[in-house]
Amino acid sequence: MQTRHSQCTFASPDLIGKAVQIVRLLQRDVLSNAPPIGRCIAPTAARAELASRVADGIAALRLEHLPRHYSSWREKADGSSPTRTQGDQNLISDHIMTGFRTDSAKHLKGLVAENLLYFLCIVGTVDTSPTYARRPKLDPTDHGADGFVVFETGIAQHSFRLWESKATDTADLAGSAAEACRQLAENGGRYLASLVQDRPQIGHTGAADLFMSAPELWANRSEQAGAGAVVVGPMSHATTATAAAFDSWSKHLPWMTGPVQFRAVLSGIDSVGCFATAVKEELWKGL
Repeated sequence: MQTRHSQCTFASPDLIGKAVQIVRLLQRDVLSNAPPIGRCIAPTAARAELASRVADGIAALRLEHLPRHYSSWREKADGSSPTRTQGDQNLISDHIMTGFRTDSAKHLKGLVAENLLYFLCIVGTVDTSPTYARRPKLDPTDHGADGFVVFETGIAQHSFRLWESKATDTADLAGSAAEACRQLAENGGRYLASLVQDRPQIGHTGAADLFMSAPELWANRSEQAGAGAVVVGPMSHATTATAAAFDSWSKHLPWMTGPVQFRAVLSGIDSVGCFATAVKEELWKGL
């Protein structure tokens, strides 16, 4: 799984730098080339640093349009006492706490998994030439796909990948992968129809054109339409898993016969629930 610097329109160099630091903490290898399935393992010794860096990346992403407030969050997280008005405090809290206020362990794990997927995508860990990546949802209960990436496949040629992520603390990685693929098969068209209703200002012309044509490409089973499933599961099971964990993809998405139309990522973390809670606690330090 080779990493290349991203060309993502909506990812600033600072944000990409933070994502690179996150990815460097993961041990990566390849489970399969056909279809492409990568594996990312978070070593136990790096879990605390990974949680801290993921939290920092989330805060930077959510407060990217408010750089002064991100700096205030960072200072507070580092133990300082930055001066804030009540308005400043409310603004930072609303941006950081949305979605993370949940009492649902399932939703918290899903939210962290979705953000981790975004960081993997913008640095080119999955598709090596991304030009646009949709930001993660603020609230895990919002409907829609867990990721959408446009990437270059040749000179002036682009494809897209619609992602579904699942986070589990069980040994049933194959079951989680099957559920992700089933949701993509059943809801992919609806996800894309909803996605294009809020057209972002994408600076890359090719990516912008493909973005608007994504629902039609999916409906017509074009080779430019791709899907991806990511499962974040226990490290003990992820380290011994094989590509067979994702075998169900061909049952749910049989029309994806192109060499890179379907991709998958298996991520292993020592206790997914505890890791998600650690990320939340790191975010709370800056409040």
